[in-house]
Amino acid sequence: LLMPFYFRKECPLNSGYLIMSFLLPCGGIMNNIDLLKTITNYKKIKNPAYPAQESLLIHLYIRVNDKIQSIIENELSEYRINTSTFMVLVSLYMSDDYCQSPSDIYKELQFSKTNITHIIDKLEKKNIAKRINNKNDRRSKSICLTPDGVTLAQKLINTQNVMLKKIWSGLSDDEMKTFELANKKLLSNLNVN
Repeated sequence: LLMPFYFRKECPLNSGYLIMSFLLPCGGIMNNIDLLKTITNYKKIKNPAYPAQESLLIHLYIRVNDKIQSIIENELSEYRINTSTFMVLVSLYMSDDYCQSPSDIYKELQFSKTNITHIIDKLEKKNIAKRINNKNDRRSKSICLTPDGVTLAQKLINTQNVMLKKIWSGLSDDEMKTFELANKKLLSNLNVN
């Protein structure tokens, strides 16, 4: 009986199908928005103080984020890189002479120094980037894209552009602006607490 009430047989919302469907991996019934609303509303009936709207928004946000991550990872898998490596490539590509110091990459992307080092090591092994002496400080190195790295970054950015248009194509400009404002407010609120 560790399962929440609404997944037990005695709950009027439940059937054997619901319990089994809940256990399905991605794409199962938990991606069903109507079911999510029903469960959230049921919790509100059981506990009038339950923040149903806020809970629904969090669940939707998590599902949207998971789906977008899945789409991005699927597109990047064709190139055998992950999201973090992609972000480093784009950061280097957008820099002057396609070069940056590791500390600048760290500051921009807010990755750990260990993670940046690991990514750069992998990029060097694939001949996508290389470490060179920094022009301004002989004690430090810069990370630069090789010609192959520049070509790869261009392909990835083009893929990203198409992917982003596809992801957001269902929203109007006004809806995207509203979404942006709501997310900025939410982020600001989370940073205060």
